[in-house]
Amino acid sequence: MNIAKPCVEEVEKYQLMWYSSESDMPKEHALDKLFLTTYPLNKCIDDVLVKVSVLNDIYGTNLFNTFAMASHIVELDIDERLQKADDTLVMDIAKMTLPNGQVKSFYSFATKYCSRHKPKDYPLYDSYVDKVLRYFRDVDHFC
Repeated sequence: MNIAKPCVEEVEKYQLMWYSSESDMPKEHALDKLFLTTYPLNKCIDDVLVKVSVLNDIYGTNLFNTFAMASHIVELDIDERLQKADDTLVMDIAKMTLPNGQVKSFYSFATKYCSRHKPKDYPLYDSYVDKVLRYFRDVDHFC
């Protein structure tokens, strides 16, 4: 993997590519509308289930029980914590007990769910971000 060193020009280049993408931007706009306008709160299971299901589908987060995750989020009563940018919220959403009693972590999903509500406060994390961070750690001794 050969990635250019981060700089203003590189960021602007990739932002232009991102914002001109005919396949990604409609998805981003739909998610913004869903999370920020249509269903901004997380109290009603119907609203949260729609958000969890759509996010799972668009981002391919591999949730196999969207209803269990939606119920988990509603039970956590997250709206005030989201507004305060509570840094423990992602881990609380991520750690979920499945109906069979198994405890599983859905960290990538949790970062994306919080980020859709407050993108400046909650960066998303997934395997792509992980690869890039490991690359810079190894090449540039990024810590």
